[in-house]
Amino acid sequence: MKTLEMNKRARMGGVDKTPEAVGGGGTRKRKPNTRQRTLVDVLNVRDVEEDTQKNISIEQDEFRLKSPLGKKAKTVTDTNSDVESENIGPCVMAMMPSVKCSKTGPSPRWGHTLCMVNDKEAILIGGQGEKQHLCRDSIWHLDLVRGEWKSPDTCTVTTGPKPEHRMGHTAVYDSIVQCIYLYGGSKNLKWFNDVHRLDLEDWKWQIVKADGKAPTRAYHSATLYRHELWIFGGVFPQPMSQPDGCSNDIHVFSPIEEGWYSPIVMGDKPAPRSGHSATLLQDQLVVFGGWDAPLCFNDLYILDTGNRVLIHGGYNGNDALDDSFIFNLDTLCWMNVKFDCSLPARTGHTALCLPYKHDNKGKDEVLIFGGGDNEGSFFQDLVVVMVPVDQDA
Repeated sequence: MKTLEMNKRARMGGVDKTPEAVGGGGTRKRKPNTRQRTLVDVLNVRDVEEDTQKNISIEQDEFRLKSPLGKKAKTVTDTNSDVESENIGPCVMAMMPSVKCSKTGPSPRWGHTLCMVNDKEAILIGGQGEKQHLCRDSIWHLDLVRGEWKSPDTCTVTTGPKPEHRMGHTAVYDSIVQCIYLYGGSKNLKWFNDVHRLDLEDWKWQIVKADGKAPTRAYHSATLYRHELWIFGGVFPQPMSQPDGCSNDIHVFSPIEEGWYSPIVMGDKPAPRSGHSATLLQDQLVVFGGWDAPLCFNDLYILDTGNRVLIHGGYNGNDALDDSFIFNLDTLCWMNVKFDCSLPARTGHTALCLPYKHDNKGKDEVLIFGGGDNEGSFFQDLVVVMVPVDQDA
């Protein structure tokens, strides 16, 4: 796999850091769980045409290189590799307005998380300060409008079993259930694979118990996608005689199913790394940078989690239709869909895919309304179709 050179300085997660601050070293890989996970699926499929089935391997999550410049780039082989200037796009000027923060605030730190919970608020958790001491003032509330910090001790009180002080963890916010999920990290020589939930309505911590083998990770990335935590990369402990290893595996935690699983990922994976960044843009997870001692990376990969279109009914020039198909935008293949109950043939109707909800339990909700049968009759029914995300659903 070729990589996209972005800058003359290799970076970790898009932010310049010193390699010594991140840890990690080995590149030993772990075998992924064989449970299959797909994001292109059918609802109660009874028949799939043989020729279609031969040509379509139901879409699986896939890593691929994305080069917006269309240039041939070089692979990063060392931290001092030069980058051709033609790979650098035009300069964009950005303003840096001053932000006034309150005099009282969190102690200096790194390895923390700063998680937005809405347009006006963010929550800071954990981190390590001077002399490698973990921060005791571990939780702070940031008012993004006023630029003011508040400690939970001054604005509210957290209850429940609090997570241990740590660094290198991740924290993501789920707006549907209004909570923050905190996962992993490390504390001196101690490593974590636990998941904690902070309910922001009453500021209460609770430990999330889950089935499956939870990976032990620090300096990984965690992304909330369809209300599941997608964990990529990170550092993990090795036996005492070996240096810590780096991962390039993906693990997913489902709060709905209360369990971990490993999706099958196609395409060439990024090299094992930690300290990278992962940004979700619609259905694409963009992974940039990171390091695995002694290498630093400035490559960019995209995990394409799949895109699909559901087509139902319509008109063929003579009759209204009642068949349904799913078109995969990535494989450019059609799949026939069979409903568990028949729907009247119709044309001129509308279909609407609703935003994913926590209660859907791994299914997309599609509404079909109205239409006509091309024989003078019209419909006013509202049909709800639940399209499973998981192939095994």
